Order: sequence, then C-alpha cells, then structure tokens
Amino acid sequence: PRGIHGVGKVRWWDGFEVGVGEIDRDHRELVRIIQELQEAVEAKHFALCKELFHDFLDTAKTHFSKEEGLLETIEFPGREAHGERHRELLVRAGAVMERCESAAEIEDVSKCLDQITEFLLDDIISTDVEFKSYLQEAMPER
Repeated sequence: PRGIHGVGKVRWWDGFEVGVGEIDRDHRELVRIIQELQEAVEAKHFALCKELFHDFLDTAKTHFSKEEGLLETIEFPGREAHGERHRELLVRAGAVMERCESAAEIEDVSKCLDQITEFLLDDIISTDVEFKSYLQEAMPER
C-alpha cells in the first residue's frame, strides 16, 4: 500500500542484511522507526513525528559510526568514500529534519517522511551493497 504522499509502506526484507548482527540490528531498528513514523503520519500525530524524526537521525548517526568502524577493521578499500557518503546522507537528513520541524500540514510532514524513507533505502540498498560481498569474504565466520 502507498503512504499518504507517495512512498509505500516500508517492510523489512532479508536482502537488507549484510551478515553482521550489529549492523543488521541497526538496519532493522531504522526500518522500525520508519514504520512508526508512517503510522504517526497517518494518525496526524505531529509531536510524535518530530520525536521519531530525531530518533531516526540519532540512530542513523550511531549506525554510521559502527559501520565505518567495521569497514576500517576489515580494511574495505572504499571505506573513505563510504564514510563520505554517510556524511552526505546525514546532511540531507538534517535538512529534511529542519523542514519537518516547521511543517504545519500533514502533507508537508508526509513529504519529509518520504525523504527520510528514501534516505534509509539509499543507505541500505545503494551504499551498503557496495561492501556486502567484500564483508562476506573478509568475515566468513560471522
């Protein structure tokens, strides 16, 4: 089903997993927050939306730090570019947060949710797929 604005309901997919428990738990938590945000938007619960946007950004920052530490440990060749991509995503997410803070209409909050959802999927699907196979070779015993 589609959300109020345009992005469909976010559901966990096992293909999101990279095979490292801590990273996968973070990904699941980010998806859970997005799901709660979708419910809060549908219920037009603005205060909860703002709280969840903050939770999402805090969780993403912590997750990126863990992930970059892991990539350093396994000496992933693209770790600098990956970290830069994380920084770009955080800047984008921060800008969305600012817009959300001043949103007065549910459609505006819904647009923010769509952008945060795209942010999440961009990280998990586009960015993390870059190191998934390298990680599986570097840590076969995971």
